[in-house]
Amino acid sequence: MEIVRIKDINVLMELRFAFLSEMVSIPEKEWKSLACYFRKYCEKHISLDDFVALGVSLEGEIVSCAFLLVEERPASPAFPNGCTGNVLNVYTYPQHQRKGYGKAVMEAIIKESKERNLSVLTLSATEAGKRLYEKLGFTVPGYTEMKLKIERE
Repeated sequence: MEIVRIKDINVLMELRFAFLSEMVSIPEKEWKSLACYFRKYCEKHISLDDFVALGVSLEGEIVSCAFLLVEERPASPAFPNGCTGNVLNVYTYPQHQRKGYGKAVMEAIIKESKERNLSVLTLSATEAGKRLYEKLGFTVPGYTEMKLKIERE
């Protein structure tokens, strides 16, 4: 097992869409649009170094991954230096689950976050991942996250 930085956009797309297809039902016609936007995002943000994808590689095959989005915000008591990270797309292919690869990739994300001097890491947990994140030290903040989906007219 080796932790690797994934920069190949085609590999990132494959991992992202494997993750998404297990999480939500997406109509076929939307996949093409999502793929286009995701490719543009990767092309821009990988070069800015504010999007990092780390993965577990077994004999050259990525079997587990997580994405780290690095953001700079105004400093506050919640993030004193203003540097934060958001973890997305924590995913292990089904045939490789329950072997510690998700934990390994999350430990690598935490290490990367420390090296970048981030104040805080956030993520949205599924029930399947919640126990792992709690073991790694993630807690539920004292507020409720809310969101508003902006509809196109």
